[in-house]
Amino acid sequence: MKLELLSTFTMGTRFELVLAGDDRSHLISVGETAINAIEEVHARMNRFDPASFISFINNNAHEKEIPLDDEMFELLTASLEVHRASHGAFDITVAPLLNDWFSFPSSSQDNEKDDDLDDRKPIGSQSLIIDSDKRSIRFDQQGISIDLGGIAKGYALDLAADIVKENNITCALLQGGSSSMVAIGTPPGESGWKISLPGQDRVPYIRLCDAAMSVSAPANRVRKMAGDKFSHIIDPRNGSVFTEDRLVAVVTSSARLADAWSTALLVLGSRPADLPYTITSIMSEGTGDEPTWDVQCDYLDCVKGSYFTSKSTQGD
Repeated sequence: MKLELLSTFTMGTRFELVLAGDDRSHLISVGETAINAIEEVHARMNRFDPASFISFINNNAHEKEIPLDDEMFELLTASLEVHRASHGAFDITVAPLLNDWFSFPSSSQDNEKDDDLDDRKPIGSQSLIIDSDKRSIRFDQQGISIDLGGIAKGYALDLAADIVKENNITCALLQGGSSSMVAIGTPPGESGWKISLPGQDRVPYIRLCDAAMSVSAPANRVRKMAGDKFSHIIDPRNGSVFTEDRLVAVVTSSARLADAWSTALLVLGSRPADLPYTITSIMSEGTGDEPTWDVQCDYLDCVKGSYFTSKSTQGD
């Protein structure tokens, strides 16, 4: 069995596809098709590109209904479902707050930063009016802006995984940066693709098989201001910048859901009582030598043969 690695840099990160099989030319052909699909998602959903479809929605939906194709309709609908289920902790209208945060002067011990960003910014997914019959969207006020950064990367991986599976490749690992991944099958002689979670010397890992996983942690992108550390994670419910030392991993059937829920659970700090146990949550408090791990899933082996172990990765 041969392993073929294909990659691209898009959505601000490196996507890597590891495909296994006996026909190298087939692996390369399928991998290139999957890479193209990922890049097309970026082209359509990049809010910083004036030519993208999401920019067109952001610029016009406050004035008129915008017809949606099946792809955008399904993704926006999924985003709103997570928004409701997470009680607002996941919100694709957080873009105005993100704009403020990333435009704030470069990090310095002398910079002053309020705990909360400007709460007068027009945010809230309740302002997105989606008509299921017309398959259209409009905004109920000016200034609303959609940012799909919390779900588009996972969606792109789901599309790539569909292409891989439709072309009879049964062993693959698809990654979007170090935070999002889809595992198809298992490597030869293994029970799953071994994915280590961020941590110190003794870190837990997941054996991922026929499932998707996303990891969210504020430590991934931190700015130091006025002696304090602030992450890129913003609580859309009150505009506060996330500072707690926490990590969340979510394992479930699709990368887009894993992406959205890992962000939502990071903000919430605990698992909602009504969250279906088909969504496995792995949460830690603290990143010291012995962090506390809380794993909640539907059955012992988690999702489709994937499982979590707190054993050290050393020598395993």
